Amino acid sequence: MPKVRSGATKSGSASGRRRSGKSEAIAKTQRNGLEAALIVVSYIGSALGPRGRYKAMYKSDNFVTPVLVTKDGWEALNRLEIEHPAAKVMREAGKALHYSVGDGTITAMVLSGALLRRAEQLMRVEVHPSVIAEGYALAGDKALEIMKELAQEFDIEDRESVLKVARSCLETKVPPEDAAFLAPMVADAVGKVKAYDGRGVFVDPDQIDVIKKTGGTLRDSKLINGIGLWREPTRYWMPYDVRDAKIAFIGEELQIRMALMSPLFKPEIQIKSPEQMKAFKDEERKMLMDKIQLVLDTGCNVIVSSKTYDDYVQVGLGRLGILAIRRALDADIKRLAKATGGNIIAETVNITKDDLGYAEHIYVKNLEGDNWIFFEGCKDPKAVSILIRGSSQNVVETAGLAVKSAINSVDRAAREKAVFPGGGALEAELAHRLKAWARTLHGKRQLAAMRYAEALESIPTMLAQSCGLKPLDAMIKIRAEHANGSRWFGVDSARLQLADMQGSGVLDVYAVKAQVLKTATEVANTVIRVDGIFSRPKYIPKRKKHPGPGGQRVTAEMRDPDYHPPAEVRRFMKETW
Repeated sequence: MPKVRSGATKSGSASGRRRSGKSEAIAKTQRNGLEAALIVVSYIGSALGPRGRYKAMYKSDNFVTPVLVTKDGWEALNRLEIEHPAAKVMREAGKALHYSVGDGTITAMVLSGALLRRAEQLMRVEVHPSVIAEGYALAGDKALEIMKELAQEFDIEDRESVLKVARSCLETKVPPEDAAFLAPMVADAVGKVKAYDGRGVFVDPDQIDVIKKTGGTLRDSKLINGIGLWREPTRYWMPYDVRDAKIAFIGEELQIRMALMSPLFKPEIQIKSPEQMKAFKDEERKMLMDKIQLVLDTGCNVIVSSKTYDDYVQVGLGRLGILAIRRALDADIKRLAKATGGNIIAETVNITKDDLGYAEHIYVKNLEGDNWIFFEGCKDPKAVSILIRGSSQNVVETAGLAVKSAINSVDRAAREKAVFPGGGALEAELAHRLKAWARTLHGKRQLAAMRYAEALESIPTMLAQSCGLKPLDAMIKIRAEHANGSRWFGVDSARLQLADMQGSGVLDVYAVKAQVLKTATEVANTVIRVDGIFSRPKYIPKRKKHPGPGGQRVTAEMRDPDYHPPAEVRRFMKETW
């Protein structure tokens, strides 16, 4: 009996050690995943809000060291060299958020980091990760319902509302004085390219071209009611300044050259005298000039083509005072046609006066050694350009990224027609309501829902910290104000104080906030559910066998026709040896 008891004790202790070892490995994997994700959040989180810190990124490559100083969340996240799978999940989520709504990357990272910290606390008191994920999912769905109730109407026809949305987005990426200068440009550009469909008004961000060029200062930036092309006239004697331009967009190549023929059909031309050569060249030129004459008969004085021109055509157009532009990008030609009201013609025989575009002024300007052709004063432009200037490449890149984010924010606000006062007031109100709702849940899901509400408070906490306020005192006051019915009480970063954000002029877009909430919830649930990390083994190609029968080396004896292979390899045919 003692032997059996002893054996059972040993066996039980061994299995217990195996179970405890496996549990310890799972716990270690979860801790490592949480730590890797939180490292990313700690790096990027301090850039949140108008008073957030900048991030300097550089990458040495031989003797070139490009440096970018920015507060743009996606740029900072994209340039990180990440190896841990959990941290890569964070970056992929930020990438999806950036391409879907164009803003909110830092907010999503901060919120997901707060959720992960509180999930770690729950796991320490033996709350299962599946229960935490379920509670987070329920709280996220409830938060989206509350957001729909709190949303305020947005009208894109109201210029003041567009300015507020654009400036609120710009201030998170550039200094406030620069945001105040760029916001009217964004509002004017959006007003020119907005369009209507069956669902209402929308803005196509692709129709607003952001041109970034160093030189001057940011105050030299301007809105162009048209398009800027990084091209120059095909000949230097062509006009560099054209007024009342009538523009023809040609998709046909105005050049005769021998096309690539198939081997079955090879044309041959026999020329036996100089007169025949001259007649042949004259006929080529006549064919080209007939095509050009069809274009000139419409009254155009500017020709833009994505193809090239024959040298003879270029000389002729230059002598006639026609500005010809070749090898323009297809995307630029489409935007230019929309801006000037013209049509792109595939063949010159089909061109008419109605296909011409119009611009009041076309001129060539040298920007830092590169010639640009600007089309200004376009008729009813549906495509415009914003020229960003700056003293350095870093200033230009940062301002360009901020302008693109502002355009995307206005577009999402126009599509959803809903906004919120900013300053972390929305997150504070969601936290206040979720805490009351979480008490109605049963089981340990209540703990996860309460932690979700606490994680939402990390946004106003981070904003208060970036403004130099004491985070603990700020959150106590914000909670008290929301409990007393002041639902839009938050952090006013402009005045560095806590205030009611209803009339502050800071607006957050509903579509961005909703997507941030979804992304942060999904990222947190994905990371906390991971209990093992596996890597694919390195691929090692198999060593090639000898081409002989059964992998044997082929010898001269085997190539002999009278050779008889052994019995074990007779099943192979001769052609296999």
